[in-house]
Amino acid sequence: MTVLQISAIVLFVSCCLNATRGENEPSEDNYNYNSKLLDLERDVLRLRANQCERSQDVDELLQLAKVPLVAFRSFLQNSIDDHRIQPQKLDFDIVELNLGHAYDPISGTFTAPVNGLYMFSMKLGDAPSNQGALFLVQAVGNERQSEYIDFTFVGDNKGWTAGSTSTVTVLKAGDVVWVELEGLAAGMSKNNRFHTSFSGALIHQL
Repeated sequence: MTVLQISAIVLFVSCCLNATRGENEPSEDNYNYNSKLLDLERDVLRLRANQCERSQDVDELLQLAKVPLVAFRSFLQNSIDDHRIQPQKLDFDIVELNLGHAYDPISGTFTAPVNGLYMFSMKLGDAPSNQGALFLVQAVGNERQSEYIDFTFVGDNKGWTAGSTSTVTVLKAGDVVWVELEGLAAGMSKNNRFHTSFSGALIHQL
């Protein structure tokens, strides 16, 4: 039963009571009718409150629907065999997911489309006796100066090793994030397994 239907019932009962009520003191029946009328009025108020809450929920859902969907997952296809003494930007050229097209596989950079809280993950794999380190870098400020957000490294003489890390950071629209490599990095293996990857997603728009 809708709020309008209940309101109509309340109004009808109220009119009937007013029509039957005389100048004498209210009878027991009138008292019972008044009690039921108060209960109906309370039900109407509760229904109106619930409708207001639902309207607020709908507004929140509409706001969420406006948040862009941003997420990417990329991999390194070819191994980096020339030992990099200084960190250099690493281009992840295999892209399996790129919702919102914020990641550019040609430049290896992610550009934030909106202000928000973002999560990034990176993984580095290396063959035996190889060592390497990945650095997550963010360009900040009007002068686009870069600063390191996080890092991971690997290195073992006995077998394959892998290091990974995940972190969150606040970006403004237009801020750029990328990964730099120091040392060596393993790419895709013969059985199509990717050892080195870079991924990220928008968690919450600010």
